[in-house]
Amino acid sequence: MKHVRLLVRVVPALLASWVLAPIARAEPPVVEYEKWLPADTMAVAVLDDIDRTKARFRNGILKTMWHDPALAKARDAWTDLMGKRDGPGGLAMQDVFALFRGRIVVAFLRNDRFVACLDVKGKEREFERLIGGIERESAWRDVDFRGVTLRLEDGGGYCRDGSLVVLSNNTSALKDVLLRRTAAGDGEGSLATYRPYRMARARVKAADLFAYINVRPFLEEVLGDVGPALAAALGIDSMESVAGGVELRDSGILMRAYLHAPGKKRGLVRILAGRNTDLSPPAILPRETAMGVALSLDFEALLEESLGIGDVVSPGFSAMIRQQIKSAGQAAGVDIMNGIVKPLNGKLGVYALGGEDQADRKEPAAILVLGLADKARFQETLDLLIERAGLPVATEDFLGMTIRKLQDLSWAMLPDRVVMATAGIDGLRTLLLRHGKDLKGPAQGDGFKKLRQALPETNSMLIWVDLGHGLPDSVSKPFWHGFEAGYGGGPQLDLRRALVRYLRTVGIALRGEDDGLSLHYYIGLTKPQTEK
Repeated sequence: MKHVRLLVRVVPALLASWVLAPIARAEPPVVEYEKWLPADTMAVAVLDDIDRTKARFRNGILKTMWHDPALAKARDAWTDLMGKRDGPGGLAMQDVFALFRGRIVVAFLRNDRFVACLDVKGKEREFERLIGGIERESAWRDVDFRGVTLRLEDGGGYCRDGSLVVLSNNTSALKDVLLRRTAAGDGEGSLATYRPYRMARARVKAADLFAYINVRPFLEEVLGDVGPALAAALGIDSMESVAGGVELRDSGILMRAYLHAPGKKRGLVRILAGRNTDLSPPAILPRETAMGVALSLDFEALLEESLGIGDVVSPGFSAMIRQQIKSAGQAAGVDIMNGIVKPLNGKLGVYALGGEDQADRKEPAAILVLGLADKARFQETLDLLIERAGLPVATEDFLGMTIRKLQDLSWAMLPDRVVMATAGIDGLRTLLLRHGKDLKGPAQGDGFKKLRQALPETNSMLIWVDLGHGLPDSVSKPFWHGFEAGYGGGPQLDLRRALVRYLRTVGIALRGEDDGLSLHYYIGLTKPQTEK
């Protein structure tokens, strides 16, 4: 069905067309198309207000970046592609993109059917021109359905009622939407009132582009393959839906994802949920810290759920692992669980400074911070383990704190954490000089502050990069080498140059919710210094 194939290509590409499509002024009414869709809809993509989204793009830093001279080749190539008038009715793709107004909903139903609900207010003539060009390529027939004329071909078709356009690859699906539209009311029994969908919309707020997938039909196949016992152990049998959204901001892009898994957390969901807490980098770190990975683990949940999954896959697995832990502790003469694991509070952070990886640098290139719940027990057990293992650990008193060194790794225990650093004792000294002083760390930097404004305050995982301080060479060089090797020259390298100039911060936050998991991903952009 030619018109359906065209519009299927058009709708997902709308986001890329904001640069070229004009912004209409009038505010279209909000139409809740979800009331016209069945509750068991498989997947939905929604643009709530395309005019608002275009305006956000044009008024934000993305427009500035798009018009940067570094992107001239890519921009010219895109403009040429969009301006070719080789489409149906002699329309260019940019003309097709400019047809749509207000809300756009594309839904995928069971049995490989889809429905798209579009608004072409003010562009009805252009739409008919587009459709006329398509219709000339095949045979169409008109069918009256409850006062609405359906244009059908090859089992599917479309209808236009005023500025509203509904199209589908299946005639029955098209008629079902029109029937629900006539008797919409409060939408009872529709996608609009389906609890997992409503929860997803509530969790993924302020999205310019929203997407939703009902995972239950897919899980039905998975559950049959893995069996109910393993599905329960993994926790996937409680998953209802997955949703995500993209929100354009003046200073960047915020993406959200949400896994709806109601009921008691089990398996992977419980492990990933961890314990939500503030994972901001500690003040003992220098302000020039360029990146960090912080976790807040629930060790009890991690052990219990991992062993439970193992028992389903291999009966007796948990008993074997517990015995191995006990035997290892007995061989070392320590209680691993009570002396090493339980004294930790679950917080773990790995951090890196920016700049060149110099062999003689005094600042530590990598820093590990472990949160402590019981310093005395942890230190006693660790010292006993080192003694009985005969490790050549050197000690040094520094400002009333004991530094321990093993080859290039050194560490010290503060009241609530263990700080480990590379580059020997000199690397750790630079950190301990900051302890107990009112100094500004990376959390007070402009880059991290912007992340905190975009991301939740408490999380079970936080990954962040502040490119204002530059990535370590060991990270940046392999990344850009892979980028160049994978994409070659031309517009792709132009994109790299633009990213280097505008990209300032990146943050990824995972947190456990009462009914599942949420993930936030923020890309912070800033104008180059010379353009501020």
